[in-house]
Amino acid sequence: MRVAVCCPRSVPIIGRLNRLKIRCFPTFIDRLHEKSKAARFLALLGLGWACIIFRPNLLYLNQAGCYRIARAAARCMRIPVVAHVRIFEDAAYLARQKPKPAELRAIVAISDAVRSEISKFDALRHIPVKIIYDGYTPAVNRLAANAGKDARNSNSIACVGRIVPIKGQDVLVDAIGLLHPDYPQIRCAMIGRGGAFWEELKNRSVAAGLNNVICWTGFQGDPTTALRAVSILVLPSHREPLGRVIFEAWDAGCLPIAFRGSGGAAEVLQASGGGLLYDEQTPAALAAAMEEALSFEADERMSRVQKGRSWMTKHCSPERYAASMREVFVAAISAQRSK
Repeated sequence: MRVAVCCPRSVPIIGRLNRLKIRCFPTFIDRLHEKSKAARFLALLGLGWACIIFRPNLLYLNQAGCYRIARAAARCMRIPVVAHVRIFEDAAYLARQKPKPAELRAIVAISDAVRSEISKFDALRHIPVKIIYDGYTPAVNRLAANAGKDARNSNSIACVGRIVPIKGQDVLVDAIGLLHPDYPQIRCAMIGRGGAFWEELKNRSVAAGLNNVICWTGFQGDPTTALRAVSILVLPSHREPLGRVIFEAWDAGCLPIAFRGSGGAAEVLQASGGGLLYDEQTPAALAAAMEEALSFEADERMSRVQKGRSWMTKHCSPERYAASMREVFVAAISAQRSK
């Protein structure tokens, strides 16, 4: 199988692709959906040029949001397409494009929650959907039986993600406010960047007397470093397609908590038994789950973390991910050749 990659010029992955001797066409533009029509046209020309030079049998879209541009190039050269749906919104986007089965050969969903979202749209029901959880390579080898018994603050929690309303950090701030009188030693690292919502929540935490309890760290490129210092990860998202940070929490040896109605995050925790779920998206329900997690001895916490790691090893190994993706690619190419 020969592979070439179209991506923006400045992304870090280009260096790794070059080391692997994978051909790169730096003809795409980052965050293309926010750019002008002229920029999108240039991206289309670049993709078309890459197709003429490389002559692919398949166009794989790592993000379904570029389907409209890819379809134009694929139609000209009669190349089938496979699209990866990683966010809920892209299901509706794909449906608006009304893809034909002869063009869009398959959709890869990163969770059953995303597959369920795709199934809501009549325009997509004739496209095969394959659930493939994201591959994850542990940052360090921490899967030994005695892993995670390192020193960490048992009253510390972290929340990792963009500081935006859909991620539910406001619910977490209020939950900490409810817990703080009974757990004065509780500390929370709020890891992520944001705009007006970030400022609003910072002011809210100060008004609640939590300025010495919640630390607003900003963006961190490697959240596992911070997660190794805490006991609990809280993922308070209203909706989450998968929640990759749960994998990072297991890798770092801390216990994840998520909202049962969040979608992919709840799906992973339910399937693995590797964390806690709270039933209502309210500060009181989240505070109760956090209180339960804080009451765990280290052995109980690590027992659940080990369950999560075992599930991740089985379902998210890079080898399994690569084999599953290859099956989708081969099926799409074979179907095209049999026409």
